[in-house]
Amino acid sequence: MVLSDNQSRWGKNDPQISMLLKLDKKYVPILLDAFGKHGNSRHNHLILVLNVMVDESHKKIIFDTFKEKIDLIHVIIDKGWVEYVMDVIANTLNRAC
Repeated sequence: MVLSDNQSRWGKNDPQISMLLKLDKKYVPILLDAFGKHGNSRHNHLILVLNVMVDESHKKIIFDTFKEKIDLIHVIIDKGWVEYVMDVIANTLNRAC
């Protein structure tokens, strides 16, 4: 992941993505903790990985983390869970105005 700090392009064929996807789903909380901590380069890798890894069993942790890490919206949209987080989206927009 450190190598990705200076990376300007990301894709599903990136070796870092393949490596992270080999992790067991039990590591989703650790990936969520790392999400957004090290700038957009690592953030983009994690969005791609989380889109593949998370499932219904991760909804609660995704929604809880979304309150602090709004960029998880990419995962939420991909999974079709937007209706469940509309209150968080509305509150975020209200604070921005």
